[in-house]
Amino acid sequence: MCGRYYIDKRVESALPVDAGLGPADTLGWREFLKKSAGDVCPSQQVPVLTGEGGELHLELMTWGFLPPSGEQKRDGKVRPGGLLINARAETALEKRMFRDSIRSRRCVIPAGHFYEWDEDRNRAEFSDRESPLLYMAGFYRYFQEEKRFIILTTKANASVERVHDRMPVLLEKEEIESWVFEDEFVPFVLGRTPGELKVFREYQQTTLADLGLEL
Repeated sequence: MCGRYYIDKRVESALPVDAGLGPADTLGWREFLKKSAGDVCPSQQVPVLTGEGGELHLELMTWGFLPPSGEQKRDGKVRPGGLLINARAETALEKRMFRDSIRSRRCVIPAGHFYEWDEDRNRAEFSDRESPLLYMAGFYRYFQEEKRFIILTTKANASVERVHDRMPVLLEKEEIESWVFEDEFVPFVLGRTPGELKVFREYQQTTLADLGLEL
């Protein structure tokens, strides 16, 4: 799965070049970086590339689909843990809640890196080997007047599988427009395993207390 990722101002110069954006298209990006750069969690509003109007542009969008109304809390609010934040690439086109969106409302989520945790709660971060940005494939839909997106996941590649069995569906920068605009490109992306990534692992420090050996 993908439940957290990271983005900061180091990638500010890469996105306009990779996606061919003009200055006006990056205003929301810069405002986001001023306020919220760092770890990104479900329910946050984050910069997403879409193709509404026939051209790529950047807009702020909320991460996570709302669950069916019967699963919402009585006050109408939804806990972040209750959001649908990922969709499996293998079945997204078959799911009633997803299929219309993936066919007609695809998007790209830029990230500096994403995180996964192993069974021992050790965190690993995964980034592109050559670029400051990763591009995650997703799709979005309207919930009342609000746009919300989901990140697609697929079977983990050799870089990720030692930590987790799933990972985001990743795009090359040259594939951004194809994913957003070309319907025939979708099955190809959904059916492949992403290339290997750069990995940095943080290990949980075990104390004597954790082992029941307090002095």
